[in-house]
Amino acid sequence: MKRLLPSRFTNPPYILTFTICFSWVVISSCSDDSTTVSVVKFSSAKATYAESVGTINLTVVASPAPAADLVITYTWSATDTTAHLGGDFNLPATKTVTIKAGQTTANLSVTIVDDAQLDGDDLMTFTLQSIAGSNAKLSTTSADQSFALTIADNETSSPSTLQQDLVWRLSSATADVNAVNVDLYLQYGVTYNSTSITDVGETYNLSSNETGFETLILNESDSDMEYFIVISYTSGSSDLYYTLNLNGFGYTNTNVMKKMSADDSGYAVFYGPFTKSGSSFGRVQQPRFYSVDKRLLKGL
Repeated sequence: MKRLLPSRFTNPPYILTFTICFSWVVISSCSDDSTTVSVVKFSSAKATYAESVGTINLTVVASPAPAADLVITYTWSATDTTAHLGGDFNLPATKTVTIKAGQTTANLSVTIVDDAQLDGDDLMTFTLQSIAGSNAKLSTTSADQSFALTIADNETSSPSTLQQDLVWRLSSATADVNAVNVDLYLQYGVTYNSTSITDVGETYNLSSNETGFETLILNESDSDMEYFIVISYTSGSSDLYYTLNLNGFGYTNTNVMKKMSADDSGYAVFYGPFTKSGSSFGRVQQPRFYSVDKRLLKGL
């Protein structure tokens, strides 16, 4: 079948005109660049303070200032076995620092204990761990996340005394150091054999501190006789580590380190025997450890 065109198309000349329309759809990505992220770090990397300084502040900074409160969690550690929380320094119970909205700094308060220990300088490292709050992050530079604090010891050894320093720390970072009491004694008149103590004798001297460190001084004028140094886990329910340090009478930073478990609470460890003669304090034989029910210690 032949398709017929209208007459106007069959009589040349004629022009066919086609119009093509293109419609472009533009897809754009939308982003909000108005949100800024606060970067959190310590204001400096390290500092040294005298043991007598009291309370110091380690400054944590945020840049720019956050729009809402930031709660920063931190931890601490010590390379020195004689640096102990509660004995050498104290921290707020929360273990956090809060930078308020609109502020750029907050202080981590550290209270330095001016003790009587001959324990040398103490070095602790504080490390920022995490942030609770929106639009904030820790600095990606690891050196910004840590602060090295050195506490300079201010005690000196005397040639006419024997100083006994006991420091201890709990094995758990979350345990309450104030809920544990460890005491330091000098006992005399102790009866013992190769395996046990049959009579704990009498208390010659007792340290009265209860904050993580104990110190006893044996003077040249004190009685010449046989002694035992006694470490009593008087109360508590946590594992702990202690360091006993001797200075004077021929001893220089002589350390004894030991662990006590929670099961040792209520017991005492006798270390000795030692004999004092004038300014000499020496071993009768190789000192031994004896575990004794602390309730047998007279004077408690």
